[in-house]
Amino acid sequence: MIPDNLEVKTQVHEPLTVCDCGCQMKRIGEDKQDKLGLIPKQFYIERHLYPKWVCRECDIIHQAAAPSRLLTKASPPQSCLHILISKYADHQPLYRQNIIYQRSGVNIPDATMADWVGRCGVAMAPLANRLHSLLLSEPILHADETPVSIMKNPVKAGSKSLKKGYVWAYLTPQHGALKAVVYDFAQSRRNEHPKAFLDKWHGKLICDDYSGYKFLFHQGVSEIGCMAHARHKFHELHVTGQSIISIDALALFGQLYAVEREIDERFEKNTSPMPRDPQIVRKIRQEKPNRLRISCTNGYKKKDI
Repeated sequence: MIPDNLEVKTQVHEPLTVCDCGCQMKRIGEDKQDKLGLIPKQFYIERHLYPKWVCRECDIIHQAAAPSRLLTKASPPQSCLHILISKYADHQPLYRQNIIYQRSGVNIPDATMADWVGRCGVAMAPLANRLHSLLLSEPILHADETPVSIMKNPVKAGSKSLKKGYVWAYLTPQHGALKAVVYDFAQSRRNEHPKAFLDKWHGKLICDDYSGYKFLFHQGVSEIGCMAHARHKFHELHVTGQSIISIDALALFGQLYAVEREIDERFEKNTSPMPRDPQIVRKIRQEKPNRLRISCTNGYKKKDI
């Protein structure tokens, strides 16, 4: 479906308005056909002129000061922002972006873009630090880590050029007042990384059963098991046919998710969306038939199923 909020560029396709018999035809209506159009990315030269004015009496020259810029002698901010979004949100490496731009006749070397990305990262470090401090003021956080491939530097002859790193994600709950997420890159999956990031934080941590978080639960952090991770284990057993109980477990998860969908439809997904009321949410969950209970917050082993 084509969105209604797009700009409309109309093309009128007029036929011959004189009939074969020689009479001038009269318009009686029209047919409309909408198609989705696209304007490819376009490069342009953004030229800045700074006129000079002189006072002949005072012999003083006046000229507007150049606006402050994040990167001096570089492309305008919107160009750097586009490169950052393409790299980190769209997963387009810089060398691929270079190939894409060359198709438009513009060559931005990988090294140049890498320099811009690095300097943007340094400039935005205070923002990341501020988000980090705001996260640590929240009583509930989510945490998870995912592997990423990174280039070895320097690359030794005969060895693999890639090694494994990890991106740790820390974010606030979906329905919290603060909407924030901070990514922390690390060279390994050792527990020293969440220990450094969550230093002196006390609250409830929603995570999977990875042992790297366990030490936190002995220094004032409460463990809240992730329901999605728990369900995933039962789903794996169901797919491989290793447990009949997994069928019943998945059915119970489905009932729990149905309760949550009902809550969503009452608040955020209502025709008149409204903020969640924790007391009403708790009441709905407690009043459901059979008082659905699944104890899966502390992890489990296949032999227990």
